[in-house]
Amino acid sequence: MEEHRTRNGIFDLLDHLEQGLCA
Repeated sequence: MEEHRTRNGIFDLLDHLEQGLCA
């Protein structure tokens, strides 16, 4: 379960970076 939370956090971080690049 903790692994899933970490993976979710990584994807959230990537999504945030992608938005910053697209902006």
